[in-house]
Amino acid sequence: MPEPASPNYPNENNDVLAHLDPATFDWPTFLASYTGRALIIRLLHVVNFTLSSPSPSPSSVALAQTALRRLVPLIKQTFDHNAYLYVMNALATINSRTQQSIEDDSVSGSSSRRGGELDGVPDWDWVEEVKREERKQKGQLEVELQGYMSTLIRESIRLSHIALARLASKRGDALSAVNHFIDGREYATGPMQHLEHALGSLEICLIFNQPLSLPGHISKLEATLDRALPASVTRTIEAAHTTALDIRETREREQRNATLRQSVSLKLRIARTLVALDNQDYHFAGRQCCDIIDDDGLGEYEGHAISSSDVSLIGALCILATGRREEMRTKVLDNMAFRATVDDGSAWVIDLVTAFVDARYADVEVLMKKNEWMILLNPFLCPHSKKIQGLVRTKALVQYTEPFSSVSVHMMSQALGVKPELLLEDLEKLVEEGRINGKIDLIDGVLQMKQPDPGHELRMNAIKLGTATNEATRYAILRLKLQEAGITVDPRPPARSAGPTDSSDPSGPPFYTDVPPEYIEPVPLAISPGFVKRAKGKLPS
Repeated sequence: MPEPASPNYPNENNDVLAHLDPATFDWPTFLASYTGRALIIRLLHVVNFTLSSPSPSPSSVALAQTALRRLVPLIKQTFDHNAYLYVMNALATINSRTQQSIEDDSVSGSSSRRGGELDGVPDWDWVEEVKREERKQKGQLEVELQGYMSTLIRESIRLSHIALARLASKRGDALSAVNHFIDGREYATGPMQHLEHALGSLEICLIFNQPLSLPGHISKLEATLDRALPASVTRTIEAAHTTALDIRETREREQRNATLRQSVSLKLRIARTLVALDNQDYHFAGRQCCDIIDDDGLGEYEGHAISSSDVSLIGALCILATGRREEMRTKVLDNMAFRATVDDGSAWVIDLVTAFVDARYADVEVLMKKNEWMILLNPFLCPHSKKIQGLVRTKALVQYTEPFSSVSVHMMSQALGVKPELLLEDLEKLVEEGRINGKIDLIDGVLQMKQPDPGHELRMNAIKLGTATNEATRYAILRLKLQEAGITVDPRPPARSAGPTDSSDPSGPPFYTDVPPEYIEPVPLAISPGFVKRAKGKLPS
């Protein structure tokens, strides 16, 4: 089945970042509350996207250079020397192309000067020191692990795998980190330890933004969570010797378990959201984001893998692309909790949803073009930017044509804020796919809607009903005549045999006698010709 048409009206300038001013770019709002590896991943996405164009604009290059300079002090807090050398190489390439350096006063905490790290000259002393420290820690942990393996101390083996996973994550090796969590799980001795390893694997995939690896870890964590932290706790009757201290400790333990289960459930919902987004199940992803916001938001997990601002942006765009108007109102516009999570940088998304609900489609197009850069610089939404915007524009196009019996293409282009030639191409696709029930008059430039004929539909339904009633009546009359004649029709099919059928055989086809000829009437019903022939042969003359 062909994929539905998804209009994508290109911007006038192919580089959507050309209009951005790197000197006034609001980096604190863009980076939100991200910390640690998630912040590094976000800045690396900015670099990769801005430099992916064959001929990036000066604004894009300057924005990438600023992001690279912000990455330097962040990466030096880890052991990820490969990412550090990548950043240095990118900075050196930019400097060799532009032959100038753009000063960034917002970068603090670095003593590098022109010609130093911020201009692409690596700090080789730091690289060698990090490599030595990494080899030292890894070697020490591997030696300890081998010793524990020889003595089969399960808990020490498990903890050694966890330490190696943390070290691999600090080095930027997500695959090794996940593998160590999986290997350590084999030596877990209880549900809580299994939960720790399953949660560790899931968090690594979330932090490094690897949605393809999430489904398997989600199912393992769900199964482990129900065993370690059941949703409902059945209270047992306290024995007579149970003290008040025991009861208080039990209730505190249950409260801690409930809090831990809530935290794990939040991470599971985030993972399901990212998986749905990666699978282009935008309706489910949008509803999940809105439900996360309604249930007290991200809490302490804010910025570790995703921020509340990104959750609200994903939720609003996905609901806008796939939801109905009533759902847009209840989930986004009338939801005070949702509005509270939208920061100043994403406030435009509320205006976007409001414009769509009010059928101001030209404003929708203007807002999407103006803020397309924010979708593209978001590591979660960037791969789906074209698809989501196409779905929104398709909905606007279809909903605009619904009230009309005919509408001018030129008038539609003005109402939707789209060039007539681009609009005409997408109208042709939607008409071919049946999304719009109409035809296009290319000479006059008019879309003529095909109105259904209610009279014809009523007549066809009446004919069908009359035919069915007539056949049912004839069946009933024949059945009544057969009952009056004392004839019982055997519903079983006639038995197939190689020789002639013995009339004394009860399993064979029935033979009827003494049937008046007026009851033998050829009626085109579900009666076999053999039955009628046999009945006529046995009738008295």
